[in-house]
Amino acid sequence: MTIRSTGGWRNLGSSLPAYTRRPLQPVLLSSPAMASFRSTVVVLLQLLLARADNYDNAIVGSFAPYPGYAGSLAVEGIMAVVSSGDTQTLSWKLSGLDTRCNETCTAANCCGVHIHEGKTCSDASSIGGHYWTTNGTDPWLTVMYNTTSMPALETNLAVVTGASGADVSGRAMVIHDYDGGRIACGLIDEGSTDSFAAYPGYTGNLATAGVMKVSSKDVTQSLSWIFTAGLDTRCSDACTAANCCGVHIHVGMNCSDKDTIGGHYWNSTYVTADPWAMIMYNTSHMPSVMMDVMVPTGYEEDDVEDHTMIIHDFDGGRIACATISEIHDGMWTVTTTTTTTVAASPISSSVAAKISLAVGTAVLTSLA
Repeated sequence: MTIRSTGGWRNLGSSLPAYTRRPLQPVLLSSPAMASFRSTVVVLLQLLLARADNYDNAIVGSFAPYPGYAGSLAVEGIMAVVSSGDTQTLSWKLSGLDTRCNETCTAANCCGVHIHEGKTCSDASSIGGHYWTTNGTDPWLTVMYNTTSMPALETNLAVVTGASGADVSGRAMVIHDYDGGRIACGLIDEGSTDSFAAYPGYTGNLATAGVMKVSSKDVTQSLSWIFTAGLDTRCSDACTAANCCGVHIHVGMNCSDKDTIGGHYWNSTYVTADPWAMIMYNTSHMPSVMMDVMVPTGYEEDDVEDHTMIIHDFDGGRIACATISEIHDGMWTVTTTTTTTVAASPISSSVAAKISLAVGTAVLTSLA
């Protein structure tokens, strides 16, 4: 090796020590560190599996008039679209339907509830016909609502389409009138949770099933749900126990470890009272449905994602758990006529204003 100095070039020759490559040494983790690492990997895998499962637990959260429809019917409601293999199982609670559908109809598509080919509800030319992939008879020809009682309720109506949950995701759900005309449309969206499982340690006979949609805007979450089975039937009456008949987001992120699930998830620094205390389901009718339940938690979307959703029985006991793996953007607009004092804390005025608005008397003026 040569270097240049003030006296010219010099050859260092062998004056530098020889470089010796040392073999890489494995890093050994202690037993506690390895156990912690394995636990982290398990939780991450559970979250990834939950995300992959959401196509199979889908929801139609709202309906709009079919493009070009100028009639007086205004369909409202919610639908669950649960996929297993080549079958979609539909459950719904719908109002604003054609009241003539309380009797037998003969027109093509009369009183129909059908998945269509298109993935839009704004362009009639792109919605297309019924969506199914099997050979033989169209499976949608006999899928109808009935208005003998209103709202119209349906639980677990299976339709063999040949398609998977991923295949039907994003497609249009179209509602027809008595004459077969298209009157309303809603898009099939991913549910926000994986399938509900028994709460760790719960040994009762309730097996909660259903689909939820969690939306978030600023520091408020909106919950919509359609539960088809496994709720406490006593929740058709008023209850007084703490957490009775509750539907609540909790602190933990792992439905298999009850020691980490913890209590209700809300920001007590910014919100003065537990906003989950009055969030409940009701079993007067099945499926059990609630739409657009506003919960000002003081947390934003990224804070809430991956937390656990807990279902309680009439006595307040925890019976079911699912992980939130998909949060939708909230599209509502709220105004307020009253304000609620926010706990003194070092937060920005903009965040404080959002919370005051959320916990005031909110008027829902629009919801996508």
